[in-house]
Amino acid sequence: MADQAISFQEMQQKIKRLAVIAKQDPGVDTVLTFTGGGGGTTTNTGRVFIALKPLAERAVPTPR
Repeated sequence: MADQAISFQEMQQKIKRLAVIAKQDPGVDTVLTFTGGGGGTTTNTGRVFIALKPLAERAVPTPR
């Protein structure tokens, strides 16, 4: 959720940046994003769905 004054286009850019960041994780398979909702009345919201790779394909982080 962003400030109520944000435009649809600005919100789209924010959610696209979020998707790019999420896709950089080696355990992520796909990212699906939606901007707005409620019949176009809530341009300051977005939804993100992230599908992970199967557990056997994900790298196990090493302790630091």
